[in-house]
Amino acid sequence: MVHRHNRSETFSRIERVSNEVQRAVGVEIERIYDPEALGAIITVTEVKVDPDLRRARVYLDHITPEMGEWLEKNRVRLQGAIARSVRMRQTPHLEFIADPAIEMGGKIESILRKIVVDDHLGDDVDDPSSPSSDN
Repeated sequence: MVHRHNRSETFSRIERVSNEVQRAVGVEIERIYDPEALGAIITVTEVKVDPDLRRARVYLDHITPEMGEWLEKNRVRLQGAIARSVRMRQTPHLEFIADPAIEMGGKIESILRKIVVDDHLGDDVDDPSSPSSDN
């Protein structure tokens, strides 16, 4: 008898594996990483594991050059933490990526702040063409 998984079963399995990998990586980073030594805190925002479980993209809120070096140096150790805590046939190869959503959110926030400042400055300046000005 051939057992076939439907797409929703496969998707939820991959999602569960991604969540477990994120938890394992986050716990191990918290355990071994010294933010004072590298001057920044690492926050894992998301992990996406490929359907074949060979690769996991680890999204971080940001990556400094020093942080990138630290992550590469400790990749095997982080993969070992996954192997110990997540039951899988093989441990995925980790790729570390700065989360584009964080950068995009910062750009949007900057644009909104500029709009608010411009709008506020426009309220303080008397516009000679406005009907409420006394000429």
